Amino acid sequence: MSDLLSRINDSKQCTAATFKTETQDNYENPRKTNVYRFLMDSYTGRGGFAGIADSNAEYCFLTPDPSERMYQTRAARSVYTNNFRPIINSKVDPIFSKKNPYTTVYIGEDAQDSHYYIDWCSNVNGLGQTKEQFNNNVMRAAVRDEVCYVVMDTGPDGLPIVYMQTAGTVDRDSIVTDEWGRLIQIGFIGAKDSTTKVRHLWSSESLIIQESSNGEMAIINSGTDNWITVEERPVTIGVMPVKPVFANPRINTDDYLPYPESASIAFMCHNIYDACSNYDWILHKQAHDTMIFKNADIEAVGTGVDWGIKISDPTGATTDVFPYSPSSEHPKNHLEAILNKQQELKKLANESGVDAAESAKQAESGIAKAFTFQARNETIQKMLNVVYSLDKWEQQTFKLYYGGGEWEAITTYATNFQPQPDITLEQLQDISDNFTLNNVDSGRRETLKLMASKIFDGMPDVLSEIILDIDKAIVQNDAEVIE
Repeated sequence: MSDLLSRINDSKQCTAATFKTETQDNYENPRKTNVYRFLMDSYTGRGGFAGIADSNAEYCFLTPDPSERMYQTRAARSVYTNNFRPIINSKVDPIFSKKNPYTTVYIGEDAQDSHYYIDWCSNVNGLGQTKEQFNNNVMRAAVRDEVCYVVMDTGPDGLPIVYMQTAGTVDRDSIVTDEWGRLIQIGFIGAKDSTTKVRHLWSSESLIIQESSNGEMAIINSGTDNWITVEERPVTIGVMPVKPVFANPRINTDDYLPYPESASIAFMCHNIYDACSNYDWILHKQAHDTMIFKNADIEAVGTGVDWGIKISDPTGATTDVFPYSPSSEHPKNHLEAILNKQQELKKLANESGVDAAESAKQAESGIAKAFTFQARNETIQKMLNVVYSLDKWEQQTFKLYYGGGEWEAITTYATNFQPQPDITLEQLQDISDNFTLNNVDSGRRETLKLMASKIFDGMPDVLSEIILDIDKAIVQNDAEVIE
C-alpha cells in the first residue's frame, strides 16, 4: 500500500493518468479519451502531448497526409505550449505562496510554542510534505478535475497520515449515498502491478481492500471484475475518513464526480496545439516543392521521399516527375485561425475568473503565444474558503484518530490577493525624484528598495545587502540634516 500511496501523492506519476474510466483511451481524439486522463496530460504536458512509442499515440489530429510516416514527422515536430497549468495554478497558488502559511495551536487564548499537531503539520503524509504543501496539491487537483478526495488513515507508526485520491481513481459504481445525498461509501482503484488492480473501499465501518486480475487494466467496474477481498480493517473513529474537496458548488448535491469546468479550457489549449502543429507542418512542407510522380510508385523511387505524391494518368503510360509549389495563402489562413483561437482561450480564462495577458516569452515553435495568468481576487477568495473547510476537516479527523483535547489550530493564509501594479524603473525614478524634492525620506527609501528589487531580482544575498545600505544611507543623511 505504501508504494501505491507514494505514486498517488506524486503529481508526476499520479495513477489517474494511467487508467481509463468511461471510455477507451484514444490519443487521436481527446474527446474519446477519459476526461481525467486528458486533463492530467494537459496539466503535465505528458501523454499524447509528449508522445510515446505507439505511432498513433499523439494528440495531433490525423490529416490526409499521403503517408503515416509524414504524420509521425508532423507529430514529432509539434510543441505543446502549456497554458492550461498556469490557469489552474493561478486560482490556488497565491493562497500558499504570497505569504508563507503557518499553523498556530491555541489552548484557550494562549498560543503554544510546541504541540503534537504542529509536529504532524510538518509531515502529514509520511513523505515529508507539510500540511500547506499537501493542501496546495489537493486544491490544484480539485480545480483541474472539479473534485479531489482526501483520505486520512493510520500510518505505519500509528500516527494519522493523509493522502489524496484524484477523481480519475474513483470507482463510480462504488459510490453510495444516503437519502440526503451524503456520501457513505466510496472506492478508489489503483494498480498493484501490471496485471492486478486494487480497490480501497471505504465506509464509516471499515476499509475493505480488494484485488482483481481480469487482465483489463481499466478503472471502470464493468461487471467483468472479480473482486477478491484480501484485507478488511475496521474504521475506529466512527465516521468515514474521506473528504471530497469540490472546486465549485455542485448543481446536484448527490453528484460526487461532477464534470470538470476546466475541460473547456483544456480542449481549447489542445485546439491551439493542433492548429500550431498544422501551421508548422505547412511551413515545413513549403520549404520544398512537392514532387508529382505520374504513373510511378513512390516506393520505387526510394524511401526518403517526404514531398512526393503519386498520381495515375490513364491517358498514357509514360512515367513523369514534375514539381508543384503549394499555395502561399495556407499559412496565412492558419495563422489567423491560431490568433483567433488564442483570443478565445483568453475569453475562457476570463470567464473562469482568470485574467490573461500576453507574455514576452514565446513558445519554442515561435508560433503559439505564452500568456501570464492572474486570478481575480474574488476567485482566490472562493478557493480560500474551500481551503479553510479542508483545514477544519483535517483538524477534526486528526482529533478522532489521535485523541481530542481542548485545543484549536488556526492556519494563517494571505488574505489580500489584489495584483500589484507593474511599475517601470523610469516611473520609480520619477517617484523617487518627487519624494527627494519634497523631502519625503520614507517614501524615497521604499522607492529605492523597489528599484533594487527589480534590478537585482534573483540575487537575494546582494539584494539584502543593498536594502540594508539604503536604510543606513537614509539614516545617515537624516543625522547630517539634524546636525
